[in-house]
Amino acid sequence: MLVLVVMNRANGALIERFYRDLAEGFRHAGATAELILFDSDGDWGWYEDLCQRIDGLAERGQGFFVVDCNAKLKYSLCRHKTFPRFSFVTDAPWSQHDNIFGYDGAMTVNYVDQRHVHYLRDMGCPHPAVFLPHGGPQAAPDSLPMDRRDIPALFVGNLAIPPTFAGFRARLADAPAYLAALCEQALPQVLEAAADPYLALRACGQARGIDCAKDLAGAVVARLVGHIAAYAEAYHRLAALRALSRVPLLWAGDVGESVRAHGLEHVEFLGPVSAGHALELMGRSRVVLNSVSVFRAGSHERIWYGMANGAVIVTDPSSYVAEDFTYGRHLLDIGVAGQDHGQGLRDLLEQPRALQDMADAARPIYQRRHTWYQRADFIYSCMDQ
Repeated sequence: MLVLVVMNRANGALIERFYRDLAEGFRHAGATAELILFDSDGDWGWYEDLCQRIDGLAERGQGFFVVDCNAKLKYSLCRHKTFPRFSFVTDAPWSQHDNIFGYDGAMTVNYVDQRHVHYLRDMGCPHPAVFLPHGGPQAAPDSLPMDRRDIPALFVGNLAIPPTFAGFRARLADAPAYLAALCEQALPQVLEAAADPYLALRACGQARGIDCAKDLAGAVVARLVGHIAAYAEAYHRLAALRALSRVPLLWAGDVGESVRAHGLEHVEFLGPVSAGHALELMGRSRVVLNSVSVFRAGSHERIWYGMANGAVIVTDPSSYVAEDFTYGRHLLDIGVAGQDHGQGLRDLLEQPRALQDMADAARPIYQRRHTWYQRADFIYSCMDQ
């Protein structure tokens, strides 16, 4: 079986890296996997060549399928739109609503959080959808032991501006008043009870006699839910890192100057880094932090890439992650860690043996269940039906 893995170059993000690792996963499964990387700002001659190649494969009846990212490509130059395609949606489906719902060919998509299925079903997703969370690479065989790691705690991610409720309201200024009110009512459920943004909006709508699926256009729902989710993610991320005020943190990413002044005196800001640099930092860190509010029943790649590189993970609680890992034994809850300003975590950072035991306990579970090898096997089984 030939697998064409198509991905745009994304320097500074782990997504391109995980497509490379996913291609390796297909090869491990026995497929012939070819990674096609393109520059979205460059010459698109490759696109015509790819569409011609897909048509040729389809017409010859050769066994193949395409794996790409976020349903962005429309394959408009293909004569045959029924070729087998799996598009890995890397974030919440509302963030790629137009791409997913606007494609008229054959396609299977995934959702990375088990709760996202409700959005796809309610909005009438025209494609088969399966739960498939992020994964990670094979565990590094030569990862540094804890007592040789020089970075206490690392966070890799971006935050341009600090979230404010005034800003939240301002960005809803052009929405009808009743929809803006729904968003304001849904937001506390997401911030305080870790509710799924779409389910929170849907519940608030139902209380007012509004059916999001029937009474609102899908693109409108996507925009409203995306607005809630973006605010919640920034809010939780900043709150979690501020709460760890006694823990020396290294933040690698694009961080706005106004964010840096928000009670983050314990943080050293490195600025944006490449994917390779981010992985090198993870390999030197005792703990890797993760906070993504829309993955509470799924997993972000930061968890798995940090774990693969021998770090202990400090993350938002996830019901999916908890199916295999125990918080407190294999990894740590970032909210619990911040309850004492991070003093308990700071004390733990000075106990490399205890941290090593946690990393060693998590490693075999991760290697058995959550690498791109397992994710590739799952995609292969979906496309082989």
